[in-house]
Amino acid sequence: KLATLADGAPRPPREVGIPPGLWLAPRKDSTNLARADIAGQMTTAPEQVWSMTTGGDVKFARNVKVNGRDAALVLAGSTLQLVSWSGEIAWQKGRLGVTEVLRVDEFDGSGNSSALLKTDARTVVLINLTTGGELWQWRVEPSQFILNYKFQRTPAGLRFYCFPQYSVYGYCFEFSGNSGIPNLRWQKDYSGKYRRGFGPAIILKDMD
Repeated sequence: KLATLADGAPRPPREVGIPPGLWLAPRKDSTNLARADIAGQMTTAPEQVWSMTTGGDVKFARNVKVNGRDAALVLAGSTLQLVSWSGEIAWQKGRLGVTEVLRVDEFDGSGNSSALLKTDARTVVLINLTTGGELWQWRVEPSQFILNYKFQRTPAGLRFYCFPQYSVYGYCFEFSGNSGIPNLRWQKDYSGKYRRGFGPAIILKDMD
């Protein structure tokens, strides 16, 4: 492309020394989010082979395995969708109002992946990654928020720990064996241990 000077005269692009193996991705936006200034061992410049229009700002994008095949899980705006790498949309969740993807994993240890999502500040929803179907939903009390949480890998699946903001309760959900109906392993009142809105921080460690 040619750049234009203030007097209207065209000029060639500015030449810069680029080390071998370093390729800059096209700068497609004003904040240069499409840059890749990382030296590698590529001998030829990469070529774009596929793209998709998302219709919104991309908040999350990850390659996932579904039925043994690679696909892209993309959150654009509030719409979450699973797209094959050839461009076909497997499913799309536009009315769920997803705000954040918390984790993509085998929650129940069965080998089938699920995704835990936030749909608002108080609500998390677990969906089946293959079908997009909703498996489980949990919502905290009014005026509380889901901010402080951790996941723990167990031999049979995952555990989800959450200490909602502005609450003195802690929760542990066990997904092992059935991601659609997780077991509330424990719920504990920590009144007197800390004040609402001022704790705690979660650290998962074998202390003994």
